[in-house]
Order: sequence, then C-alpha cells, then structure tokens
Amino acid sequence: MSAKFKAYFFTVLFSVVGGIMIWKNFNQETVPLILFYVILIINSFFSIEFFSKITPDNNEQKIIDLSIVAIYLILILNLGNELRYLLSSVALFVVATIKYVLLLETVDIKIVKRKIIIDLFGGIACILALAGSLAGYGEVTNWIWALLFLFANIYFLIIKPMYRL
Repeated sequence: MSAKFKAYFFTVLFSVVGGIMIWKNFNQETVPLILFYVILIINSFFSIEFFSKITPDNNEQKIIDLSIVAIYLILILNLGNELRYLLSSVALFVVATIKYVLLLETVDIKIVKRKIIIDLFGGIACILALAGSLAGYGEVTNWIWALLFLFANIYFLIIKPMYRL
C-alpha cells in the first residue's frame, strides 16, 4: 500500500467515524474536542504520508500502527465523555511517541527526533487538559488545549513544516 493511499484511507476512515460521532454528540461542550479531532486528522494525513515512506515494514511497527488506529477510534467513540476522550488523547500521544522512538533504531534522522519531542509536548498538553478537567475547569481547559493545538499545527504544517526531509 502506497504512503499516499494509506494517508487517504485512514483520513477518510477517521473522518467518517468522526462525522458520525460528531453528529451523535454535538453540543457546546464537545466543540473544543471536535476542533482538536479535526486538527488531529489533518495533521495525521501528512504524518502518515510522510512517515509511511521511511517506516520499516516489520511486525513491531505494524502492531504499533494498529494500536494507534484503535486509539483514534476509541478517542472519537468517546466524544460524548470528556474524561475518556482526554485520556484517549493522552494514550494516543504516548503510543505515537513510542512508535517514533522505536523508529530511531532503524532510521536515525533529525525529523524523527523532532517528531518525538513534538509528540511528548502533545502528550503533556493532553495530560494538562485532563488535569484541568478533573479539577473542574473542563470547558476553559478544553478550549485552551484545542486552540494551542490549532496554533501548534499552523506552525508545524504551514510556517515551519515538519514533514519534510
């Protein structure tokens, strides 16, 4: 499967499932979570397309990729449950970071190290959003989290693109 086909396939899959869950769970509280998800899917298209070209075709990476797909689906299926959604987002960034750390064993290029750092910060942001929600500040925390994610993606996709060698 080509990198571009894989990127389109998973973007469409996540978008269709996401669209169904957004239709079922849309309300004022889910808007920042939806914003995060839409941005995540846009970023994921470019990430899948780029990293599929340099990721070895081994069982370790296949298992991690399947885990990431499962977490994406768990994430959007929990759109109506803020805490589960945020916890799923933490899991997504943790597993993604593991994927790229393992990728360093076979591909030692600067962009992989940069992706690890970005995903670590993404995971920390998700943990902080989860903590804010648990502390009773879910609405404001989720908006800050989603907007920071938006601005970070504008920077990493447009201003200083990260998916280039």
